[in-house]
Amino acid sequence: MKIEILSPDGFSIDMQVHTSMKNAKIALNNFVKRFEQQGYYSTIRNGQRYLMPLNEIIDNCTLIKH
Repeated sequence: MKIEILSPDGFSIDMQVHTSMKNAKIALNNFVKRFEQQGYYSTIRNGQRYLMPLNEIIDNCTLIKH
């Protein structure tokens, strides 16, 4: 199994395709850590800037299993 992780904006969060759920979860947690200093993930929703709380990032990412 290969797992690709997409950000809330639909872009790959890293250059890797992960081979296990364990590695994918580690990558997701590392992705969230990148935003801890600013305290939010910034995206656009319905044409408006949306500051997504850290605790919502993982739920808004997409895991694609190949």
